[in-house]
Order: sequence, then structure tokens, then C-alpha cells
Amino acid sequence: MKKIVFVLMAAIISNTAAFANDTPTPTETLNGPFGWTNCASLTSGDSYNTTGGNNGTRKTTLKSTGADQTSDIQNAIKQNDIVILDGSNGDFIVASPVSFGGYSNRTVVGINGARICTKFYLTEEMKAALDKANVKSLSSSSGTGGTLSNGKTVDEKREQVTRQTLIDLTGDSNESYRNAGIFKISGGSNIIIRNLKFVGPGPCDVGGEDLIDCTGTTHLWVDHCEFTDGQDGNFDITNSADFVTVS
Repeated sequence: MKKIVFVLMAAIISNTAAFANDTPTPTETLNGPFGWTNCASLTSGDSYNTTGGNNGTRKTTLKSTGADQTSDIQNAIKQNDIVILDGSNGDFIVASPVSFGGYSNRTVVGINGARICTKFYLTEEMKAALDKANVKSLSSSSGTGGTLSNGKTVDEKREQVTRQTLIDLTGDSNESYRNAGIFKISGGSNIIIRNLKFVGPGPCDVGGEDLIDCTGTTHLWVDHCEFTDGQDGNFDITNSADFVTVS
């Protein structure tokens, strides 16, 4: 059974939780603790401080360029212990999910209202076309689908028509719109993600991405973040992910 700890107003593990101010001031260290986090192993009983690697010396700050910054954020996380996303120049845009694959001891924190938005989003034209195709009324049962114009087979009728409609509108036979997620976190530990706003393209049945997808990761703390309009979902915690706090 997954041992996932969700904390809102009080610490579930009161004897090992850390608490400080809810909102950091400019004079406070950006990677220091504020809010609640789980700091214990439920299986062995030993303490575990979720630090996000804040004792590390590698730190960088990114600002928005207005263009796709998937690789910029990816490289920053790969090369640094602490990544500060400064929203003073506007939104960060990503064309596909940024991978934390196998990384441990990392902190990603937003300042100045930092938002990360998917490059693809559902336009009013797309919404109107999907409504015209009556996708909401179509079957989502297995075995009701068919083949798309790009040769790919889809199991469900609703997904098939949704994807074909978007291919026809965008001319994108590679269906890059299905990559409209923001973070993929897998196989690491001791990670903090804080004070960021995640904005997706809007819910759309294309078998696409979540805003954050967490698999097989331990001691992850997601704190003071906002999630809006995920494509498949906003936040999935699955596949042996353990000791995860969302506060």
C-alpha cells in the first residue's frame, strides 16, 4: 500500500514535521523550509529531513524568454541543486514535460509569481470544433475506436475523434499536443517543488500528460503550488511513489 502523506493544516507526523512561516520573505533563504513537510520513514521509524539538497552549492536563477524553455529548465535541474524560477519577465513556456528522471536532492522554487505554462493550449476554435464533433457524447469504452489519419490506432471512440479533430485543425500528424505536461518526476528522492503555478492546455481526451507526473519517487515535497487545466490530469502520484507530501 502506498504511504502517501497529504498535509493541509496540520502535520500528520507531528513529532518529525518542520514548520516555519507560510510565505517566505525576500530576506529568507529561498530553499529553507516554510509550511509543513513529512520528515519520517513510516516503515523503519527513522527520521528523514526533506531538504531538497539545500546544502548544495550549485544554484541558478532563470527568467522567462517568452519562447519554449523546456531544455533551459531541464538543464538547470540537471546541473544545479537549487533552481529559482523568477516570474518577473512573464510566464515560462514548455513544449513537453521537463524530466527529473533519477535526480535526487533538488529544489525548484518560484518567485515573483512564477508560472509554468504548456506551449499547447486549447483555443476557442479547437473547443468549437470538438463540440461540433460531439466528442462529449462519444463512447470512452475499450474497443470502440479506430485508426487515425497518421496510422495510429486508438482504442476509444471519444479519444479517436478528439485526436483526429486536432490533427485536422493543427496539421500536426505527430500529435505533439499530447506532450502538454510540465514535470515528470521518476526514480529520485529528496526533492522540493515550491511556490509555482502550473498551467495546462485544458482537459482534453487525447491520452496525454498530467501537469506533474510522479512515479517511483520518494521524499517529494510539493508546497504552495497551484494547478490549473491539466490535459489528462493535474497531478498523478503512482507506481511505488512513497513519502510524498502535497501541502
